[in-house]
Amino acid sequence: PAADRLFIDGADAGAPLLLLDARGRVVLRATGQAGRTTMDVSGPAPGIYLLRSEADAVPVVIAR
Repeated sequence: PAADRLFIDGADAGAPLLLLDARGRVVLRATGQAGRTTMDVSGPAPGIYLLRSEADAVPVVIAR
């Protein structure tokens, strides 16, 4: 689970990263960085989200 920040390793530099809610709506956007990308997830309500990149999609739990 993530609380305030989500750390993403292995994202392609420049690749769009999308955090989607259960209805498929985009909640946050970020751009992949070389090495580690950090996404601020302090805004969205606690719940289960999907992190989608060009290559893959993985579930993310935001818990506080």
